[in-house]
Amino acid sequence: MTRNLEVGEVYEGTVKELLGFGALVEILPGKVGLLHVSEITDSFVENVDEWFKVGDKVTAKIISVGDEGKFSLSKRAVDDPNYVPTERNNSRNGGRNGNFRRGDRGDRRSSDRGSRDRR
Repeated sequence: MTRNLEVGEVYEGTVKELLGFGALVEILPGKVGLLHVSEITDSFVENVDEWFKVGDKVTAKIISVGDEGKFSLSKRAVDDPNYVPTERNNSRNGGRNGNFRRGDRGDRRSSDRGSRDRR
């Protein structure tokens, strides 16, 4: 039987891996979510390893569930009941949604692209 994860549920999980931008936390067998650095505490987190080690237990709330079973966690939402997480744009284009202007770098589709002499 597979359990569906719901936004707002709180779990005690185990830190499985530390990343530069957060920690992967297993909340149920085979269910690993991202605890982003911005969701660890209300102050700036420079190094995740100053907060957690692999194997540590952490209580976290599910703040989003996406397609393909991916989900995000928040420790801040557990520590502060009044905290409301902001929705982060998880798109691969860095949240630019096609509105990024290339500025002084020029248009990538330029017809003379790659025609510079590269000695």
